[in-house]
Amino acid sequence: MESIMSSAESWRKKGVELRAAHRSEEALKAFEMAINLNPNNVMAWRDKADVLFSLKRYEEALAAYEEVLKLDPADEKAFINKNLLIGYIHRSNEAEEDFNKKIALNPNDAKVWYDKGCVLVSVDRNEEALDAFNKSIELDPVDAATWDIRGMVLFMLERSDEALQSLDKAIECNPDFSNAWRNKAFLLDSMGRHEDVVQMWDKAIQLHPDYSQAWFNKGVALNSVGRHEEALTAYDKSIALNPDDAATWNNKGITLHNLLRHPEALKMYDKAIELDPDYAEVWYNKGITLSAFYRDKEALKSFDKAIELNPDNEQAWFAKGRILKRLCRFDEALASYDEAIDINQNSSKAWAYKGETLWVVKRFEEALVAYNRAIEIDPHNAMALQGKSIVLRLLGRNE
Repeated sequence: MESIMSSAESWRKKGVELRAAHRSEEALKAFEMAINLNPNNVMAWRDKADVLFSLKRYEEALAAYEEVLKLDPADEKAFINKNLLIGYIHRSNEAEEDFNKKIALNPNDAKVWYDKGCVLVSVDRNEEALDAFNKSIELDPVDAATWDIRGMVLFMLERSDEALQSLDKAIECNPDFSNAWRNKAFLLDSMGRHEDVVQMWDKAIQLHPDYSQAWFNKGVALNSVGRHEEALTAYDKSIALNPDDAATWNNKGITLHNLLRHPEALKMYDKAIELDPDYAEVWYNKGITLSAFYRDKEALKSFDKAIELNPDNEQAWFAKGRILKRLCRFDEALASYDEAIDINQNSSKAWAYKGETLWVVKRFEEALVAYNRAIEIDPHNAMALQGKSIVLRLLGRNE
């Protein structure tokens, strides 16, 4: 039973990664697999609902949020999104008229003002939604859910400082209100306050010390501020709680790589691959670590596998190009850089490395074009600036 539960969580985390890579349909299948293995996995139901919402499959999303609320009636985010979806499904003119009638009958009902705000948010009428939430708070100033959604509306209106104050008020009203802590973490991250994000996950762990995802997220936050040793501790705790999660083994590998503990990092990647052989990111990371101590042929195999699993991985194509150049397979290196550039025309780095390879094979005019493009994208690209200067000297030109 424990193994099934861990497998369900692994599928859920895989879905989270797929969604982050904008592969929503695949993410949805992963969340459904998690639910099939563990129908009581409330986070998988919530993730499924969020993806369906983003795909504008509103009826299915509403049904999924209802499942979340059956499992966790106190889930504020599901409650809020359920209200938003009702607005989407009824496309809000009728819904707004209905709320206006209710307000006319009972103008002092905070819940009706709250519901009207949710409907207005659903059609991107955020300023009007803010007015509705403000009225709801005027009538019920200690409702954490209203302060929370008000904060997110302010965030959407690019009023981050006010958004933070609103989320802090939600937490003041209910310190155990997990949705507000989560939204505050997202907001602080967007504001570049990464150390504060770590504190948010510390609070989540304080509330739920056996919640592996909170330890995982703390590890991510610690890595982002260069606190790698502490990140290792967080990942170890997450693994102790959920040893079958490939994503945590992968992230532990990244952390060990950052600490220059490459052999240990490779062991972590191999464990992640054992748990999930189709995990494209871990194959890429393994290639990066192998290339760091010049095991180039093995690295090339890892990058090829990463590309096989995700052909749109710009970084894998770029890394493959660098290895091929190091192996003096210049035509193949150029082809790899071109693949990276096709995926991202504005990669200054890929253009610069293409220029360097063209220079090595004495295709100087083409190298100059590549360097110029790299500099156009990033005028401070030192590699491109230096390479252009050298190529111009080789061509006997001054520019």
